[in-house]
Amino acid sequence: MEDLLEAKLPKCLRPVRPSRLMRIGEVRDGGYVLSRDVIDATDFLLSFGLSTNWEFEKEFVRQRCLLKKPLEIHAYDHTVDAASLRIYRLKQLARYMLSLDRKHIDNWKMAGHFNAFFDGNRSRHFKEKVSRNDGDGAVGVETIMSRVPNERRIFVKMDIEGSEYRVVGDLVSFADRIVGLSIEYHDLALLRPNFEGLHRCLAQHYNVVHIHANNVGGLGPDGFPNILEITYEHTAFQASMLDDSDEEYPLVGFDMPNAVDRPDFRLNFV
Repeated sequence: MEDLLEAKLPKCLRPVRPSRLMRIGEVRDGGYVLSRDVIDATDFLLSFGLSTNWEFEKEFVRQRCLLKKPLEIHAYDHTVDAASLRIYRLKQLARYMLSLDRKHIDNWKMAGHFNAFFDGNRSRHFKEKVSRNDGDGAVGVETIMSRVPNERRIFVKMDIEGSEYRVVGDLVSFADRIVGLSIEYHDLALLRPNFEGLHRCLAQHYNVVHIHANNVGGLGPDGFPNILEITYEHTAFQASMLDDSDEEYPLVGFDMPNAVDRPDFRLNFV
């Protein structure tokens, strides 16, 4: 990792010793690292933020199928509908014709399968913005959680471009139902105090099991990343206090730079 730029993070963000980790979703942006234990425990996925990529959701379903266990999904994204996906598919087709890069054909195919995956049965898409309160096309955590049967054990995937600061605090009050969360925190150069407050709340119930600095956002003057991807898992999964991980981050075999044309960030916990 000699060629990586160094990001500086406080020791409270160092993950606990990793156990049975795996990556779910894209190799780059849109994928998250979590443990097989929490996948085994989850029977309901709340997905906040889809855009044109639901590889995380597809892979989560596949992993549950391998366990012969069902999974129900409620996905929230107010930017996705039939019209936006049609335009996206046309753009991907045009880009393929110009570049002959197969990734554009793969993107075109995925967007065409949206209705088949989110068919309203086990996987439902809500064209609503996740926010603090209900109203004007937005929906709050109380309503979202009311749509999930009380006995279900929930994992939350969240990438909602800054709105995480409006909703994470409300999710903490449902810690008895939420087994884990993967959250992408944005705009940390401006909102680090908000992030630190939310992390302290989450740390009362959850351990950090994985962390990665998104290299698209760059580093602040003190070396703190502007975008962080963090996976939290409930302390109930551990019989006792776990030691901090002595692994180097990014984790070889799990982490990749979000932007391939920029170096990833080596994490230094100080």
